[in-house]
Amino acid sequence: MRKIRDFKLRLPYKEIRRKIRKELDLDAMGLGDPRFQIFIDSVQERLHPSVIFESFGPDADTAGLSPLPGLAHTLGLATLGAGSTDLSLEARAAGPERGRLMELVSAAAMERTVQFVLGLLEEEVEAERCELSPIHYLQDPEQVLTVVEKLEGSKIGLRCEAGRLLPDSSAAFCLSWLMRRGAKKK
Repeated sequence: MRKIRDFKLRLPYKEIRRKIRKELDLDAMGLGDPRFQIFIDSVQERLHPSVIFESFGPDADTAGLSPLPGLAHTLGLATLGAGSTDLSLEARAAGPERGRLMELVSAAAMERTVQFVLGLLEEEVEAERCELSPIHYLQDPEQVLTVVEKLEGSKIGLRCEAGRLLPDSSAAFCLSWLMRRGAKKK
């Protein structure tokens, strides 16, 4: 089992801005380019991303959670920390647009957090001549509880209440290790 707490998460300012501009008018919100950068920097300071993950063989009791049958599967938990809940509450109190803005930024930060795990798994997967399935985010309350208990989510400050992960901006996910199809061409 690997656990990484409070790692440095760099949010790609331009990429996030581009995605958000499709839905919100940042200039009308008073968040032109320089102010948006300051906003993203302040969000980064308050997030405390942590992950915990472990890989299991095909016969493990958690194999039913994997998105596809494969040689192995990896279960993971990721969180942006309690600071994300505070940020969301503050943003919602400032109005619906600010609340939506924080949802979009949190989603981008969570995506980066899970991508961090994928980067760590890459070497292992390559050594086994496998490839990873697409990420399967677990939504079923029983499955989420199973993963939190199996990986001891409390080690990264996660808990499950009423089938929901707390703090907000947390996720349970699973990936299958699939046999690579054919050799790669060089």
